[in-house]
Amino acid sequence: MTPEEKSVLVSIGIPVRNGADRLETAVRSALAQDHADIEVVISDNASTDGTEELCRELARQDERISYHRQPRDLHVVGNFVEVLRRARGAYFRWMGDDDLLEPSYVSKALRPFLADERLILVTTDMTYTRADGSVHRPRYRGTRMLSDDPVDRLDELWDVVTTQHHGLDPLYGLMRRERVAAVPRPLMIREDEVYATMLALTAPWGGTCPSRWPTAACASGGCRGSPPRSACRPGPRASPPPCSSGRCTGPWASSSCPRSSAAGRGPCWPARTGGGSGRC
Repeated sequence: MTPEEKSVLVSIGIPVRNGADRLETAVRSALAQDHADIEVVISDNASTDGTEELCRELARQDERISYHRQPRDLHVVGNFVEVLRRARGAYFRWMGDDDLLEPSYVSKALRPFLADERLILVTTDMTYTRADGSVHRPRYRGTRMLSDDPVDRLDELWDVVTTQHHGLDPLYGLMRRERVAAVPRPLMIREDEVYATMLALTAPWGGTCPSRWPTAACASGGCRGSPPRSACRPGPRASPPPCSSGRCTGPWASSSCPRSSAAGRGPCWPARTGGGSGRC
């Protein structure tokens, strides 16, 4: 990474309400990044506990913290939007008030961006600690979110969302701030899934090695740090045959019925979990 790349400003935005008992640890993990230029933006959603006092003290101790107290409750989505609006960095990440970041998180997540200007966000593996102390470590290893085809990306996103619990959590990935800020965040039921869908349709997503890239490419060094497109981008998706015969054949022999065909005769598509009849 060049000196110019090391100096790029990255904003970590923490929306919080009544988080005095857990916020400090999250803030300090964000400040402990090995990337040089960090700002931590905190939007306090009219907290009624000691959150304001804690945040003002933390901001007094470290000038990289930008604290903003809201005079009224903006609700959850409104506070998420507010912390993004207040950020100044070229790159941005939302962070929960009870989350922790590894010290190398930002520096590693920046690398795919520097190798591929198409990317709107970069995801990473996450570890979830449940209330009972047990740990869940989902590992997503797909590459279709890198596709230039928005339908391909949408298909991959919803495959993961519906089959892998926490397999992919894009709203807590590193993002190109200006491009993400241009995508309106809706206020509706299950808005996080709707917003993730909108981001998937906007531009390709990347990931950090080794979990996101093909094992062979990583083993050869192709994905070490900054994956080249030749090694880490998925190849073109094979074109499915038409269902003119009334049955899907070849690699699509176990596919489900076509996703859109009023007459029941359209292209064959791979089946999702549970399989399909294979008939068109």
